Amino acid sequence: MARPNSNKVRSLDLPREAYVVLSQNSEVTDNYMNVIKGALERSGWMCQTVEFSTRSAFSPLRKDALIVVASCMDALSFIKQGFKNVVVWCQGIVPEESFMRRHSRSRRLALSLMESYVLKKAKFVFFVSSEMKRHYEAKYGLDFKGRYGIMPCFNSELCAESVLAPEKYANKVFVYMGSLAAWQCFDETARLFKRIEERMPDALFKVYCFDQRGAEEKLRRAGVQNYWVGSVPPDQVSMELSGASFGFVIREDCAVNRVATPTKLSSYLSAGVIPIFSRCLTSFREATKGMKYALAVDAEPDVNAVVDFCSQPIEASEVLAEFKHLFETYYSREHYVESLSTVLVERLANSGVLDR
Repeated sequence: MARPNSNKVRSLDLPREAYVVLSQNSEVTDNYMNVIKGALERSGWMCQTVEFSTRSAFSPLRKDALIVVASCMDALSFIKQGFKNVVVWCQGIVPEESFMRRHSRSRRLALSLMESYVLKKAKFVFFVSSEMKRHYEAKYGLDFKGRYGIMPCFNSELCAESVLAPEKYANKVFVYMGSLAAWQCFDETARLFKRIEERMPDALFKVYCFDQRGAEEKLRRAGVQNYWVGSVPPDQVSMELSGASFGFVIREDCAVNRVATPTKLSSYLSAGVIPIFSRCLTSFREATKGMKYALAVDAEPDVNAVVDFCSQPIEASEVLAEFKHLFETYYSREHYVESLSTVLVERLANSGVLDR
């Protein structure tokens, strides 16, 4: 997907002009930034999208210009330049994510100090889940009343044709899409499928991963018999998923995952793939509460419960109805443009940003 064209920043003395700064390395994140841009435009703001690399061009602007950024680290750069009205999108809890990768306590402390400072200074904060908001409130003793919005990570739209594809649920095809990074729990997923295929001999495990050799080695080590490993370009993901029945998103129960809203869940659901996911994914668990075609599992999944769930008769029209509701609410771009435009205007008006 092509990145939005970036406009050169102009030093205009307009009271309702905002600058949406695209992320440094993620087109997926830019999708969320464009939702925020849409919310501002819905409220009458004139928005420009700008590459982070051109941030030096902001120096001629008034320091009360509205700046929207994609991370606390980016926000810090603008706050240090003296900008007073910075809006930040928080996609993950960076100090804890860093510690999972590097196991450096000093780095975690430094990132926590930076994060706390930015969250205190930010005029408005977007979280991917209510659990993320609660995490920051508890960790830093912050009060976000009147200055936050919540929008989960998602990048897909529902494809009814995939949900209603012939034989989709007759063939028990399980999928995993992702990397072999430890936090994505592929080893645990492989072991779970091994236990499933012992009870469902006709089940097939399809793994989409760039490190195909590594994935195959892990599958062999887990004793999985019925598997296929490959990779597909992003524009073919939906087509590939149209032939799958169930999708795994298994995660360790830790703070990083409790606040998360994995994008792959929207990818699965968009193609009618029924999710089998860890209960610690709090936001998605709450969003799917009461749904027939979604299964939350514990840290040590009860394989009998999983097999029973996957063996039940599946009515494609019911799957479509349940998933359609999610894409009209939880995964609806229009819903967030509308709702966020309201809370943004209220916050910016109450804080005097609109009275420049």
